[in-house]
Amino acid sequence: MYMRNLILLLIALISLRNDTIAQQKKPVVELIELDNLVGYYGQDKKFVVLFEQARIIKKFEHVWLVTYGYEFDAQHGESLGHVRSDDVTDTHGKLINRQTLVNAEGINILPGGADHFRYSGNAFIANRGRNFMLFDAKGKKLIDNTEAILTFAGGYAAYKQQGSWSFIHVSGKIVERNYSELRPLIHECGGYIVRAKNYYSFIDTLLQPVIVGEFTSMQWISYDHYVVEKAGKYGVINSHDKFLLPVEFERLNANQFLNEEIVIARRNGKDQLLSPWFKFIGRPYDHIKKSETGFYEVRENTSYGIIDSNGREIVAPEYEVCDMISEWGVRVKKGIYYGLISWQGKTILPLKYTTLGLPANERIVLGITDTLSGKSSFTYCDKTGELLSGFNYESARSFSEGLAAVRKNGKFGFIDTTGKLVVTYQFVEASSFKNGYCVVAKKAGKYGMIDITGLMIISFKYEKLDDLSEDMIGFRKNGKWGFLNANGEQVIAPQYSEILSFSEGMAAVKDGPYWIYINKNKDLLIDMRIVRAESFSDGNAVIRIENSGRFLIDRNGHIIREIKP
Repeated sequence: MYMRNLILLLIALISLRNDTIAQQKKPVVELIELDNLVGYYGQDKKFVVLFEQARIIKKFEHVWLVTYGYEFDAQHGESLGHVRSDDVTDTHGKLINRQTLVNAEGINILPGGADHFRYSGNAFIANRGRNFMLFDAKGKKLIDNTEAILTFAGGYAAYKQQGSWSFIHVSGKIVERNYSELRPLIHECGGYIVRAKNYYSFIDTLLQPVIVGEFTSMQWISYDHYVVEKAGKYGVINSHDKFLLPVEFERLNANQFLNEEIVIARRNGKDQLLSPWFKFIGRPYDHIKKSETGFYEVRENTSYGIIDSNGREIVAPEYEVCDMISEWGVRVKKGIYYGLISWQGKTILPLKYTTLGLPANERIVLGITDTLSGKSSFTYCDKTGELLSGFNYESARSFSEGLAAVRKNGKFGFIDTTGKLVVTYQFVEASSFKNGYCVVAKKAGKYGMIDITGLMIISFKYEKLDDLSEDMIGFRKNGKWGFLNANGEQVIAPQYSEILSFSEGMAAVKDGPYWIYINKNKDLLIDMRIVRAESFSDGNAVIRIENSGRFLIDRNGHIIREIKP
C-alpha cells in the first residue's frame, strides 16, 4: 500500500512540476486516501483527484476539499467522477455543501454543483433546491427544471413538470403522458398507478397499459392486487385485468388488506368478514365492528352479539347490550337483567341481575332487585361466577385498590376482597379509593377524606370534594371551588364556579363565563374565550371556543387542528 501511494504521489507531482518551478515555490504536499481515490494538496491549494489507474481526472481550480468520489460504468468506457466539497461558499459567503460531476477528461459538467446526486439506470439524478436534473453516463444533461424525477425502472424514469407526469428513457427520449397523478409500485410486478382525466389505471415499467377502466380510485394492496372504485362501489382486480372481487361493495378497507388483517366488507347493506386472500368468513350481519380484544361486535336489527375472527358466534345477536370486559367475557343485557358469558360461549352468570358491575380486584359486584318490594340486595362473584358467601349488602361499589364501599343499616363501610370489614360502617356517602384516598361524608353536604386505613386526612367541612389528582384536591365551599394539597392545606382559594382535576400540571377552571387553564401556582396559562374545556392528556386538550368551534390545542394554547363534527 505504501509503495502504491508513493507511486501515485510521484505521478501527481510530475503533473504539477512545471507550474511549481515557474512559481519558484517549494511545494507543500499533503497526501490523503479515500475509498478508491488518492489525492493531495499542492502549495497553490489546487486539489488533484486520481482514480486507482493513476489517471488525473480533475485539477480543481478552487479550494475544494473532496470528501468522497467514485466512477461508474467503467466497463463500458464511460466514466463520471462524483465528488463532494465541504468548502464551497455561496455569493453571500455562507458555507454550503455542494456535489459535482466530472467526466473522464476532467471537465466539471455541473458548474455550481448540486445538493444531492443519486445514480439510477446508468444515469445521474441531481437536484439543486427544488429543481431536479438528469444526466446520462457521459455527463450530457437530458432534462432540467423538473419538480421531481423518480428512479429508472424498465429503462424509463418518471418526471414531474408543471404539475404533470411524463417519462424519459435513459437514452434521453421523452415520452409525454401528462398524468395528473403517479404512484410507483415497488414489488415484483413494478409499474405505476396513474391518473388521467380523473380516472385511474395501471401501467407497467415499459409504459404499457395493464389495467384500464373508469376507476375513480385505485390502491395497491398486495403483490399485483388493487382495490378499485367505480361509481361509489369497490372491488379487487389483479394486473391481468381479472376481478377477484366484483365492483359491488359499499366498503372495502384497502389498509386492512395492506396490513394482512381481516377485512370488514360491506355489500347490499350487510357486513361480512373477509380474509386478506379474498375468502369470506362466517355469515353477513347488519353491522360488524372490531374491538380491541380481537373479537367482533355484530348487530342484527337492534340486537347485538359477538363473533371471533373465524366467524364463529361466541354470543348470538339477541341482546340489547354486549360489553366485552377483558378476560372475563361478555356482559349481556336483555330487558332489565344482566348476565355474563365466557369467551368460549358458556354462561357464567344467568340473566337475573339488575346490576352487574365491571370487574376489579378479581371481583364483580352484583345486584338483585325484588320485583314486588322493589328492594335491592348486593353481593360479589369471582370470575368463575361463584357467589361469595356472606357478602350481602344494601348497596355496594366495585372494588378499587383492594377495598369496596358497602352499606348496611344505612351506613357505608369498607371491606377487603375476603369480605372482612376494615373500615367500620359510619358514612352516609362513600366513593371509591383513588391514589390511596377516598371521599366520604358523615352527613349530607359535609365531605372529608380518609386514607386506606380509615384515618381521616381532611375533616368533614366541605360542600364537595374531588378525588386526589397530581397531589391536588378540588373542594367547594360557599358555592365556589378551590384546591387543597394532599395534606388538606388550601393552595388555591375558592373562587371558581366550576373546575376540572389537575392533569399534566394544569387544571381547567371556569372564571366568569369562560374556562381558563392554570397551574398549581394559579398562573394563567391559557385564556382563549373557552366555553367548554377538557383535561390535558398526552400533551393535548379539546376545547370549544365561543362562536368558533372545537379545537385540539397543545400545552402552550396553540391550535393544532379543528375538530370537525
